Amino acid sequence: RKINVAGRVIDLEEVFTTGSANNGANVGTCAIRDRCTPNPCNHNGKCDQSWNNFKCDCQGTGYKGEMCHISTYHVSCEIHKHYSNVEGTEEAVIDPDGSGPLPPFQVSCDRNKEGQILTYIGHDSQELITVNGYDPPGSYVRSIHYSTDSMLALEDIIERADTCRQDIMYKCNSSRLLKPIEGGDQTNLNRRTYGWWVGRTYQPMYYWGGAAPGSGKCACGLEEKGCLGTSTTCNCDSEQSTSDMGYLVHKEYLPVMELHFGDTGTVTDSKMGWHKLGKLECTGDDLFDNTVTFNMPDAVLE
Repeated sequence: RKINVAGRVIDLEEVFTTGSANNGANVGTCAIRDRCTPNPCNHNGKCDQSWNNFKCDCQGTGYKGEMCHISTYHVSCEIHKHYSNVEGTEEAVIDPDGSGPLPPFQVSCDRNKEGQILTYIGHDSQELITVNGYDPPGSYVRSIHYSTDSMLALEDIIERADTCRQDIMYKCNSSRLLKPIEGGDQTNLNRRTYGWWVGRTYQPMYYWGGAAPGSGKCACGLEEKGCLGTSTTCNCDSEQSTSDMGYLVHKEYLPVMELHFGDTGTVTDSKMGWHKLGKLECTGDDLFDNTVTFNMPDAVLE
């Protein structure tokens, strides 16, 4: 680039190659090193550099440290409650793997009467939602979106927990739920019953809250008093105005990822349904169960 000095155009290349003015400068090149490519800052920290060094701006990332590598959140509700003075349920952000790749996310933390820590993970389907005009089996599909999009983060919480459960309800007006379809193809998973749910194994689950996996029933179908009418599966399968609800407790299938319903007629008749899904509720955390603390500088494990 040409430079004007006192109104005269100076050719830098000519100056530095023909005279003694060049004292170690390279003309036509940039000797500064790009220290921000690739970005050395973790978790999308912003890199800013000087001639000799770089600095990470961690603002808004949820992390701190020279390289934005230290999480500012606790790894679990267990740890959060340990340091909190708040009694009862409180909102918190946890980072299940600390400085690892899993993103932090919103949860609710509480303590039950036995002193166990409860972790609640919310989603977008906690209110009563109407199902109407979806008559073919499973034609209504509701995808559940939790407070984190990371299935790995959800699985981390579930696998570390002692127990997990999720409350599920279907309220119905002449809309059947788990009644086997007469003449249906039992080898076709989408034609066994009118409704089902899908968990993290991505398999259709043909049982309801309060019942056992593989039973094909709701809670009433396993109780001595039985279900309404002559139904042996669910109250809703009696084709009355009623409901079926209960907790799903087998954590290897949780959380609920999809809800499927059918047999809700058309928008002009009286057949319809409503569904409601509770937060994922997990108790306990075994993250630190095998932790070893050294109380002396020369302590060893044998």
